[in-house]
Amino acid sequence: MTLVDSLTVAVTVPDNDTIVMVKESNNNLCAESLIKTSNICYGICAIEGFIVVTVKGGYVKIVTKAGEEVASLRHNHRGELLFTDPQHVETNRDQNELYVTDYTLHTLTALVLTGVKIDSQPKFIFRSNELRNPTGLCLDINGNIYVCGFASHNVLKVSPDGVLLFAVLTCAINPHALALTVTEDQMLVSTLSSGGGRSKHMQNVLEVFKI
Repeated sequence: MTLVDSLTVAVTVPDNDTIVMVKESNNNLCAESLIKTSNICYGICAIEGFIVVTVKGGYVKIVTKAGEEVASLRHNHRGELLFTDPQHVETNRDQNELYVTDYTLHTLTALVLTGVKIDSQPKFIFRSNELRNPTGLCLDINGNIYVCGFASHNVLKVSPDGVLLFAVLTCAINPHALALTVTEDQMLVSTLSSGGGRSKHMQNVLEVFKI
């Protein structure tokens, strides 16, 4: 989910290959429009007037609010695959960079953004033995990136230049999404674990950590 404007959020619905534009009106949430994607869609963020979304097949795409595709990236400047299973995507405050996690490549990739043009030559590709199956990510006011390691059960803090600073959390069970509070003194982490007992269902838990 991402905030498009003060009254509108965009939400990916992977099972339906759809982005739903949801608007707040009179304290009610209403689906305003639907955007079909070419395949299962996952991560989403907004840049001025446009939506960035990760799509199954290894794509990062930029679309208008009407659903028109204006940019798509899968390969780097040498023709090599950048992504195979892109998950979450986020932009920095200046909206001139994109950060994308790839679950199967175990990478956090920084891309340079000029308007709606994505440079195929990455700013950096972060890899570490401490990061396995990365999923959710967010940025702080200084541009540091916090990234979830789903299989490494941790949250790492990475500098804007792609240098590992330290592990913020080392005991999170299957973290897959996170966010910082406005004051950046707390981190909200969504974790996924078995329900326990005889339950076969996975349990989604939101944990709050002081940082």
